[in-house]
Amino acid sequence: MPQYTVAQLSSEGPPFAMAMLLRCLDEGEPFITYGAIRNELQYQLKIDRIFSVQIGYVAGSLMDQILDIDPKAPLINVLISRGNGIPGVGVGGYLAARYGQPALHYWNNVSPTRKKEIVDRERQKVFLYKK
Repeated sequence: MPQYTVAQLSSEGPPFAMAMLLRCLDEGEPFITYGAIRNELQYQLKIDRIFSVQIGYVAGSLMDQILDIDPKAPLINVLISRGNGIPGVGVGGYLAARYGQPALHYWNNVSPTRKKEIVDRERQKVFLYKK
């Protein structure tokens, strides 16, 4: 069984995740799950089993690369989520920095209703982004 590292996922996974996100945007889908990205990375990178919880590192690496190119780009990592449509804790740091609201960094402490409002707003920015 081929092994992998989180560093490998973070460096090799973002192009595949981005391709999936672009398809998601083209099809008008509101999000893509960690599990779907995991499955694609397992196939593309020929890894037998990747843990879904580690896909957050791929999302963060992708977002960092996007922000290096355009610091004002919408937070496309809000499109990568659990099956319920809400991204994991990693998105909190990006949202806290973007909106100047340190409390968002503690994403687990944000109410589900507030999470949905924030994520829906940011997703609209992603869908309207022209670049």
